Amino acid sequence: MSSSSAVALLIVLLFFALWELGVRLRGTPVYLLPAPSRVIAVLLAHPGEFASASALTLGEAAAGLIFGVLAGALIAALLTLRPGLEGGVMTLAILLKSTQMVRTAPLRTIVMV
Repeated sequence: MSSSSAVALLIVLLFFALWELGVRLRGTPVYLLPAPSRVIAVLLAHPGEFASASALTLGEAAAGLIFGVLAGALIAALLTLRPGLEGGVMTLAILLKSTQMVRTAPLRTIVMV
């Protein structure tokens, strides 16, 4: 193990140790911030549930990626084949990009559903 890997591992272990210590000393409720030991215990107690939930999440993420790539390719093809559309689409893209995310998040959520 190289020295940079050892330092990285030490930093990660220190982070989790401080997290554990902080949660225990402050008496933080489990529903706000569970201790790492609690997270590991629950994970080991119910591995099947976490495996199925992970598989579902991975499948949804893959479907979203495929849908996004196909939609992007379709839009790119349309803009390439119909140059007149580019002006309108770019105006909308710049408008969305310059508007704060907090203000457009509800609209983006409604459009995606």
